[in-house]
Amino acid sequence: MSFEFEELEDIISQMKQKVYILNATEPERLEKLLKELGITWTSNSTDVGQDNSGNANPKGYILIAGDSQVKRNHLEGMIKEQFPQLKGRVRFALDYEALKNYKNPSKYEYAAMLLGPAPHKVAGMGDASSMIERLIENRDGYFPPAYKLSAQNSIRISKTNVEEKIRQLISEGIIS
Repeated sequence: MSFEFEELEDIISQMKQKVYILNATEPERLEKLLKELGITWTSNSTDVGQDNSGNANPKGYILIAGDSQVKRNHLEGMIKEQFPQLKGRVRFALDYEALKNYKNPSKYEYAAMLLGPAPHKVAGMGDASSMIERLIENRDGYFPPAYKLSAQNSIRISKTNVEEKIRQLISEGIIS
């Protein structure tokens, strides 16, 4: 049986998530699985993709997620102009309905998440009543740091609050 390109992309994406979870929760099981598959690697650390403090990867992606009145290309333009060092590192999930099935980001892949309006019930969030609160609370330590974006006393994505939050996260060393 041969898979189509799109099917392989989906399989690889799912495998990546499983590998990140295994690395965080059962590294011995991951090592055994990789050996069974004949995959070899070189590592100077047992916490690949993670800094020594156990925090998210500061050189990872930045996810901007939530229903946005600001167009993606406007956010991309601001980021390109203000933060050229982040080229290729910002990902967007700005469609409210698509967020209901968005794959959970891992702290090994992402430096931070900037969150705007989002559905309350989202796949993979368990019994949490709110996606935003679940990600910010991060009980199991799996997710990267999450920050609620707000403007005019409500959850909202704006060019200004995205720029301010990225500046703050760079100055705090969360994003490098």
